[in-house]
Amino acid sequence: MKEEWPSVPEETILMLKRRRNTSALEQWTASKDGNGLTVHRFWMDNGQPWQEIQAGTGFMDLAEALQRIPELRTLSRGTISEYTVVTAVMDPPVLVSMLEASEEGGAEAVGDWSEEVARAWAESDSSLREWQVELDWVPRWARVNDVRVSVINTGTADSPVLQPVLADEDDEQLVPIREIARSSWASESGGAPISWSGGNILSLLAPGLGYSYPCDDAALDQAGIYPFTDLPEAPEELGEALADWVIETDSEVAAALELEPLDPSGVIEDAERRAWIRRLDQVTVSLEIDVKAEAQEALRESLARRSEVYRRTRDGLASPRSPEGQALAAALDGALDDGNIGQLTSGLWE
Repeated sequence: MKEEWPSVPEETILMLKRRRNTSALEQWTASKDGNGLTVHRFWMDNGQPWQEIQAGTGFMDLAEALQRIPELRTLSRGTISEYTVVTAVMDPPVLVSMLEASEEGGAEAVGDWSEEVARAWAESDSSLREWQVELDWVPRWARVNDVRVSVINTGTADSPVLQPVLADEDDEQLVPIREIARSSWASESGGAPISWSGGNILSLLAPGLGYSYPCDDAALDQAGIYPFTDLPEAPEELGEALADWVIETDSEVAAALELEPLDPSGVIEDAERRAWIRRLDQVTVSLEIDVKAEAQEALRESLARRSEVYRRTRDGLASPRSPEGQALAAALDGALDDGNIGQLTSGLWE
């Protein structure tokens, strides 16, 4: 029998439909009104008429409502939670980052539900495990705007840390709040007509939690690598965390080419400068970073302290006529001539 849900108040920006394995139904709405944002809860047990209460009013925004009403944000075993949010108010990944998963009960159990209900969710759980086998999934059954939500344990078996995540099953990828950094490269064999391209992406999955994953051909070399890392808010600590990521992904040369200035003393002539700019514009390694200037400066300082490859590249850019500068220029020219970036990114140029 098709379920009939209560009508939704005008100017509703969030709706949650929740089913329980006891057959009880709930509907939550967050709607704008003269008092700010008001949350209503509707519930129905055992086929009885719907009942309604005002769960809270006067909230400044949706984030405050979620923070102050635990039932609105908690994913528990024995429930199916389907959220619909107005994306102009809050992006789905941001909403998911504010959800919580109760440790009580562990993973969702297929046997607690009718076969008709459980089949599709169980197939979805299986799909998630297949394309992210290295993750410790703790299945909870939820969606936001029709995109699957489940839970990952980012801690240990003895000290679990349950993190709800938005999972795009079509793209087979977790959906982050935003991208923090992206390294990219393209290379050719230098002999046979074979080419490769790849890189790594570091994204903010939840406040303080980074998610790193390879793309294209790089994925072949990094299968099974644990993808989570801490991303502190403090600029100095964030710079150190970003330096860890740059070094782990062998992106030191790309980082120096992005972060360090060319010839800051203004020694080289116009023709030399044009040749250098051509090299830097055309080389097929790059790094994009989207953090504030203080964190970028902390990243520069950390890489200069910890990475010899970064220092060599930085020094070559700073003094293009020095032996380091000439060696870097030769490595860049070699990569442009034959398409092979291996020597350049190794930092072992002569």
